[in-house]
Amino acid sequence: MPKFIGWIPFREISKEAPYDNIHREIIIRHLIDNNYIICGDTHQSKYIPLFDDGDMMLTMRSWGDLMAEALNRKDANNHYRYLDFYMAYTCPIKENLPKT
Repeated sequence: MPKFIGWIPFREISKEAPYDNIHREIIIRHLIDNNYIICGDTHQSKYIPLFDDGDMMLTMRSWGDLMAEALNRKDANNHYRYLDFYMAYTCPIKENLPKT
């Protein structure tokens, strides 16, 4: 089972972790548990998840989809789509970023 280690900026990426259901579930759970809101462009520059088996750098669209799924799971009344979290300046919710 992969272990989430923390967040890294783009300049520190090196080895890509698989983008599979296990990694996806771990990061979604981490986003929900910590009330993080991270948009796609912010993810790509500063907040890339790091696991013990590599980093998870996603496209802005894929990250937006992941973020929408996390918030929709957190509250069944949400109906977010990937476009809502594609870029920070169009995001309907203020970002709540991890402390680094």
